[in-house]
Amino acid sequence: MLALEAARAAHSETLARCESFMPPPYGGWISGELCADCALAGHWQEAYTYALKALALRDYTILHGGLARWHETKALLLGGSTEQAREDVRRFGERAGNKRRYRIPYLRALAVLAQWDNELDQAIAHLEAARDLAEQLGLPGELWQNTGSPGRVVPSVQERKPGAASICTRCPRRAVTCRQDGRRATPYHLSLSAASPSCVSTCRNRAR
Repeated sequence: MLALEAARAAHSETLARCESFMPPPYGGWISGELCADCALAGHWQEAYTYALKALALRDYTILHGGLARWHETKALLLGGSTEQAREDVRRFGERAGNKRRYRIPYLRALAVLAQWDNELDQAIAHLEAARDLAEQLGLPGELWQNTGSPGRVVPSVQERKPGAASICTRCPRRAVTCRQDGRRATPYHLSLSAASPSCVSTCRNRAR
């Protein structure tokens, strides 16, 4: 459904062209798009490289792009740039303010941070808020991403910090989280990059 290779090729060509004559923030925007391309393809080292480049070129006085910012957040976390990820999300939120279109990626980035901190209820709340905004604004593309197709456990054991929960993104009625030490945890349904908040309440209620 996603033409990731074609998207990456187009974004790479655009970045090569704009770096020679466009202001740096435009390069930062395209670098963010390339980060999302790589993240969706599971190429996290490359996603991290583009996330760092996006940060270096970003001008927070300009609110342009950033509609897939949560991929940058995850890439920075997995790459070890935790504080940079938090600061970027904070400044993005300040600039987004009450602009509802930009609050959707901001909320999803907050969900990524919350899951990283193992604050699963808070992560779910952010995703539900993002879904509600997408419904209000009539954005079927965002709703598709929020209710996404079945996915793997995100992040994987190799990607997580010690003690963090992994969260199944498959069938909501079979969603289970497990910790790195092998102990069974509370069932939830959540994903950093293809979340399904519409079925979170069902899973949460079943866990009680």
